[in-house]
Amino acid sequence: MPDGIIVKTNIPDFRKQLAELGTRVERRIATRAVGAAAKVFRGVAQSFAPVRTGLLQARIYVGRSRESRPGKVVYFVGVRSKGRLSAVQTLDTKRSGRVIDPFYWRFLEGGWVPRGRGRKFRGGTRRRTIERNRAIAAGARTVSHPFLAPAFKFAETAALDRFIVVMEQGIAKEEARRGGR
Repeated sequence: MPDGIIVKTNIPDFRKQLAELGTRVERRIATRAVGAAAKVFRGVAQSFAPVRTGLLQARIYVGRSRESRPGKVVYFVGVRSKGRLSAVQTLDTKRSGRVIDPFYWRFLEGGWVPRGRGRKFRGGTRRRTIERNRAIAAGARTVSHPFLAPAFKFAETAALDRFIVVMEQGIAKEEARRGGR
C-alpha cells in the first residue's frame, strides 16, 4: 500500500517573484496554490473511485498536514473514515440509524489475499501478518483495485497547471494591490 505520493516543484521564476513580495504573502499565495492543486487530485480520485453507493467518493477529502512549515506546504488527499456526514450518509443514517465507514478503501488500494472457505489465517495479529506475507512471497494471488495512486499519476499535469495559474493570479493580485498604494 503506498504511503504517499510526493509532488515537488522547483520553479525559480516563482521563487524570485515570491521573495520580492515578502514571507507572509509568499506563504499565503503558496498555500492557496498548493491547496488548489490538491483539489484537482481529489476530483480525479473521486472519478477513479469504484462506485457502488457513492460513499467512497463522498469520503475522499483534502487536508492540510501539520508538517507544513515555512518553505514547505503539505496537503494530502485521503479517505475520511468518520466525521462529517455527506448527503449519501445522511440518507443511510435516516434508514438504519448508523453511519457507514468506507473502511474497504484500504483493501481496494493496497490489495488483499483472497482466502477460501475455512482457509483463513489463524492466530494473533503478528502471526496472521507473518502467514499473509509468506503466502504472498510464495506466489499467492493478491487482488487490488487501486484508485488513488492512478489518480495521482493521471492528474499530475492538470494539478501542476492549476498550481501555476493560481500562483500567477495570487502574485498579480498582490502586485496590483501594492502598486495601488
